[in-house]
Amino acid sequence: MTKGDDFNFLSEEDRNFVISDDEINGACDDIDLDSIASAEQKDQDELEGLTNTDTNRNRSDSDGSASADYNADIECDEDSTSRSSNYGIALDDDIVSRVLDGSNDRMKGRMNEKHKKVCKYGMMLLVGFVGFVWVLNSDFFVMRDIQQHGSAFHMNDEEKFLEKPSFNVFDFPVVVSENFAVPPAYNNIVNVRGTAYQSSKETPFFVYSQDGSTVIEDILSECLGMSIAGTNPIPSDAKKGTLQTYDSQESGRTYVNVDLATAAGIKEAGKAGLASSPLVDAIFTPLFHTGIEIFNTEFKARLYTLMRHPVDRTVSEYYTFTQNAAEEVLREMTLEEYINSKYYIGNHMTSFIGGCWSPAITDDICLQWSKELLRTKFVIGLQDDIYGAMELYEDYFFWDYDSPQVKSCKRDVIKSEFDRDFAVYQSVGERIKEDSKLYQTIVEKNSFDMELYWYAVELQKFQRAWIPRLTSSPA
Repeated sequence: MTKGDDFNFLSEEDRNFVISDDEINGACDDIDLDSIASAEQKDQDELEGLTNTDTNRNRSDSDGSASADYNADIECDEDSTSRSSNYGIALDDDIVSRVLDGSNDRMKGRMNEKHKKVCKYGMMLLVGFVGFVWVLNSDFFVMRDIQQHGSAFHMNDEEKFLEKPSFNVFDFPVVVSENFAVPPAYNNIVNVRGTAYQSSKETPFFVYSQDGSTVIEDILSECLGMSIAGTNPIPSDAKKGTLQTYDSQESGRTYVNVDLATAAGIKEAGKAGLASSPLVDAIFTPLFHTGIEIFNTEFKARLYTLMRHPVDRTVSEYYTFTQNAAEEVLREMTLEEYINSKYYIGNHMTSFIGGCWSPAITDDICLQWSKELLRTKFVIGLQDDIYGAMELYEDYFFWDYDSPQVKSCKRDVIKSEFDRDFAVYQSVGERIKEDSKLYQTIVEKNSFDMELYWYAVELQKFQRAWIPRLTSSPA
């Protein structure tokens, strides 16, 4: 008889307590009947005491309705030590004990497995919940956006400020007023689509506003090992009037002994022959228009820049300003207070690139002139994609640096830039939404910069298409 026969009235759980024929037969076969009979003869009184005990040994389930089956069709040897069940079956105590213990073990095993699964899935839910709360309460998504877009203040508002052109913007000059006279110094700049870069006669000149980012200079000096002429203070033991290089004691980077942070410093560097010096690999100065005056028609500059969305640039400038301010009241300025103060300059990028500091140059003329300069004189990278910007610069200037060490160094430098961008975000404390009053205020103060930025983005798209096709660089 199996556990399924004649016990359909029991539930599936109660059937686990039923003892099958095979279990009883196996138990009977294991009993040494001769030893039991011998023990019976020696202690008859004890045997009689055992057989007169309560014969009803039932195992009830949880509601008391089911009992263990002492199978009625199987009988052990009549000489064995036995008890009579309420089913009329003669079963030895050892048989019952072993079978019941086996059933209990099976049930315990099943319960243990259930407990393990409950604990496992419970722990997974707990870990998932803790992780979810951590993500919500942390700046995980902010850092992700910084890594993807180069800033926590990435904006996608192009349609508001620039109509999508249906033509290659490189092929169509921007019309500037007839009354605008192009300064002679601009002849010292190579046209971006002119001849290929010649390192012996031209110097890469990085144009940047003072938003605090030094990521491009850091990559060129730290990773590519270039000799930089920039704004680093000149060591006291360096010679003056004669160009030479020195290694920074702090960073180990190589610099030329000039200070291009001031107009006076730029003029001194020009007199010393910086434009034609083989000591310099790249120039960095925020004084763009003063800087190009040290070049001439024989030794020219090649311009490249990293454009930043005006909202993002404003926040970065605010962070730099408050970090470097001497007065505590200025260091504690909020972003809103800063952009409404005398320290903030709206449309700074348009004026900076166009050099439109004269009241005689209207904002409209300055915007058109700045667009034309970007179109004809600049290789354009975007802060939103620093890796892509470096690839573009390397293709244009034939900088062949592709070793694992250089790649690792670039990642480290760009990670440091991302860390700075995260600190910039923390200084503000929240994102700037396009429907916010703060966003509207910044945009109103930078209406020309908004149009110039998105025009530069369009230029950059076409540059990325043709610059990689350059194949060689004359000496």
